[in-house]
Amino acid sequence: MVQQTLAAVQDKESGDKAVKKLQGIQKDIQRLMDLREKLSEAEKEKMDALSEKMEERMDMLSERCEKEGQRLLEARYYGSAALKDILENSDEFSDLVEPDEDVAEPEEDNTPAPAGNVLSPNPEDLLPPN
Repeated sequence: MVQQTLAAVQDKESGDKAVKKLQGIQKDIQRLMDLREKLSEAEKEKMDALSEKMEERMDMLSERCEKEGQRLLEARYYGSAALKDILENSDEFSDLVEPDEDVAEPEEDNTPAPAGNVLSPNPEDLLPPN
């Protein structure tokens, strides 16, 4: 459901709509976590065993969600501030838009500015003195 919701975002309007769906998913996740806390140890073990069986599928789904999250990050969330907020600042979704540890961060350009008056309309001011 998360992957489909993220994949549907193609512009600001669809990004804003996706936020409502993601908020509903957050509530569902929280309910599941609350229910898990109420389980007995034996029930938690059964749940963990089931999770292990589904691990490969869950990894594939997680990878797809991360791919969509990165696409949205690169598209600057299509201008949707609400989508940016929920994806970057929620416990449930912030992992989807974190920079990939294997990819180097772009380095800042520390090239010094040219000497002289670069705002001058006169091109001769940009030439070095003789």
